[in-house]
Amino acid sequence: MKELFTLIQKIKENPVIYIDKPSITCLRSFLSGYIDSLITLGFTDINSCGMEGFQEWVQERAKTNVTQSWDGIILFGSGNKACF
Repeated sequence: MKELFTLIQKIKENPVIYIDKPSITCLRSFLSGYIDSLITLGFTDINSCGMEGFQEWVQERAKTNVTQSWDGIILFGSGNKACF
C-alpha cells in the first residue's frame, strides 16, 4: 500500500504532527488505529493493509521467534523508545 509508506515517511519527518512523541509504542498505536479504520470503512482488508509480512521481517532481522509484537521486539533490541 503506497499510501501507508507515504504516511510513515511523513511521520518520520515530523512525528509530533501525527503521534504524541517519536516513539515506537506511539507509532504502533497510531498505525493500528489507522489500519483498523481503513478496514472498518471498507477501504482495505487485513490481507492488503500494507503491513502484511512486517512482523515476520522484524523477527527475522532480530533473529528471534518470540511471539511478541513487532514494536516489543524493536524496543527490546534497542532499549530505547525513541528509535526511529
